[in-house]
Amino acid sequence: MLLTMNRFLVAGLLYSMTVYSAQPPSFTPPPFLSGPTISRAAFGNTFSYRGDVMYPNAALQITVSEFPPGLPHTDTTVCIEAFLVELLRADPNLFIEPSTFTLRSHDLTFDAKRWTQTTDHDMATGVVACAVRTNHFVAVNFRDSVRAAPRSFAAIRTALSNSTLP
Repeated sequence: MLLTMNRFLVAGLLYSMTVYSAQPPSFTPPPFLSGPTISRAAFGNTFSYRGDVMYPNAALQITVSEFPPGLPHTDTTVCIEAFLVELLRADPNLFIEPSTFTLRSHDLTFDAKRWTQTTDHDMATGVVACAVRTNHFVAVNFRDSVRAAPRSFAAIRTALSNSTLP
């Protein structure tokens, strides 16, 4: 059993390194975001961008991941829920809006959910969005302070709409 699992993980790692090793093509972040920092994993990569002095709380992550074994490959709910569970672990009081909305890149349509969070110093808001490609999920997550979000989110949505994601 362990040998089979190790073979599976090594095969996944080699596959992800060949399929997902490149940066998202044609993605140009808004000027206030720097990056990406690339985090590689066995089943995909995450490209992280951080805000500058003008938008210190802004952050964007684009994750490209193989479909998890045994999960539906056409249902973005699985992808969205996975990211929301992680956010809820960090903050059990996180408010997640019940409705889903659509977010678009140049060539993908994402199902998305908004969330808000209250901290000791500020309120933050964010979006978790997922789309399905032929053989993988593409997830886009961004956040900022409630005060800056109307401006930063508009710029992020514009950058995404002009981008072809993997």
